[in-house]
Amino acid sequence: MNQRIRLKIGDNEIELEGNDEFIKQHLKSFVEKYAHVKPEVLKTGAANLPAKVTVVSDSGKKALAPAEYVRQKNPRGGTEELIVLAKYLEDNETLSEFTVKDINRVAKAAKIGKVDNSYYPLAVKQGLLNRIKHGRYQLTLTGEDAVLNMANSK
Repeated sequence: MNQRIRLKIGDNEIELEGNDEFIKQHLKSFVEKYAHVKPEVLKTGAANLPAKVTVVSDSGKKALAPAEYVRQKNPRGGTEELIVLAKYLEDNETLSEFTVKDINRVAKAAKIGKVDNSYYPLAVKQGLLNRIKHGRYQLTLTGEDAVLNMANSK
């Protein structure tokens, strides 16, 4: 299955289309050359790529930025913000498990404040998140459904 990815580091940009192995090979050499990033960054694929990666879907449309995604879902309250950001990580950064740090990174990119730590146990209690292990969480099917059912404000 062909995929497309675009990466820009400073004035240097690369856009790749092809199978996973082709993309990993060329992306790894590009990152090594221009970002002075250790090769381990690319070991697990797209989930650990540098933050400046723009993923383009197979249809050619760019993935939504975190701020656009949050605005579309229009969460009301901290727990809803948390699960919207978790869904963004799952869909756009292919992170099925995430940490508080991951959520806060995306919250900053979405230009909303950090998600208060008190919302994590609330979301777990409501069945929206699962606590996988110390500091790691996963969105449940109930959480996914809640995000998908949120009104898109257009």
